[in-house]
Amino acid sequence: MAQAASYQVPAHPSGLDMRLQLNQIILALLGNNAGPSEPPETFPGMWWGDTTAMRLRRRNNVNDAWIDIGPLNDPLADIRQLVYDTAAWKVDKRGDYMTGSLFMRASAVHWQDAAATANFGYLGAYGNPGWADSGIGFVDSSFTQWNFQVNNNGSVNIRAGFNVAAGGGTIWGPVNLRQQGAWGEVQFFAADGSRGIIRGRAQWGGLEIVNSAYSAVTISIDDGGNLVWPSTGARLNLDGNLFMSWRGQYLADVLAAHDNWAGAAANSVQRGAQVIHGWDFVEFAGVETGQWSSDLPSPWWMMGLRITTSFDINRIYPRGRWGYNP
Repeated sequence: MAQAASYQVPAHPSGLDMRLQLNQIILALLGNNAGPSEPPETFPGMWWGDTTAMRLRRRNNVNDAWIDIGPLNDPLADIRQLVYDTAAWKVDKRGDYMTGSLFMRASAVHWQDAAATANFGYLGAYGNPGWADSGIGFVDSSFTQWNFQVNNNGSVNIRAGFNVAAGGGTIWGPVNLRQQGAWGEVQFFAADGSRGIIRGRAQWGGLEIVNSAYSAVTISIDDGGNLVWPSTGARLNLDGNLFMSWRGQYLADVLAAHDNWAGAAANSVQRGAQVIHGWDFVEFAGVETGQWSSDLPSPWWMMGLRITTSFDINRIYPRGRWGYNP
């Protein structure tokens, strides 16, 4: 640690005085004029080792102030901190943490292999800030197509043929499926290549289930919730009423006709049934055998006969009961 009182050698000094003064100047220069206070004389570009603050300083070119270079024992420590230390708010390319925003202009993030010989793609922005068609997305490794885009309005574009593999997950909120043409649809593929397809019903609303060959709608659910089999014309309404295409009638109509017949003819019987009658029958006018006829029109049915003989004349009295015998 040395400082020189003066860097000027006086004229005509003795040999000893000159040697002592030159040695003092040389030691001061070699030690960067180290001392607890600045050198008595200052010059532009002069170095000073401030032993009080333990900082290395350099005189500016106009010789009116000192420039702080860094710690006296390690002048490059501050520079290393600016380059590497997170406390200086610099991002280390070897790996680092950020607590603020990172703004990138006219650039993108590229992914390459370890040898930097092959590109895996990159993440980049498109459009201008505030534009409706601006956003951010992933580009393929050939830098020719956008694989995935998140637009400024929050919508997402996925490149055609883009496959998503997942082990399962949860989706919160509605998912709107659209495609070119009439429907938005979901297809479920089996390991053997067969598929099941569910799609929306264009114009009318509801859902359709399409066969694996994509050639026919097997089941359709209309916007009211009614179930229809288009290939047969069968239909199951929301109230449970079934249209039987093979009969051309609704089940309710068939049952109603049966109910009306049963209500109006409480004493009716089914075809082939064995009937046990009571006393509530009607006896029709008698006829003589071989001369007259008697008719019991529907829905009367004959339950028995009464035969009388008088003066050698046989008369037959049919007894009938009202009802329907199909």
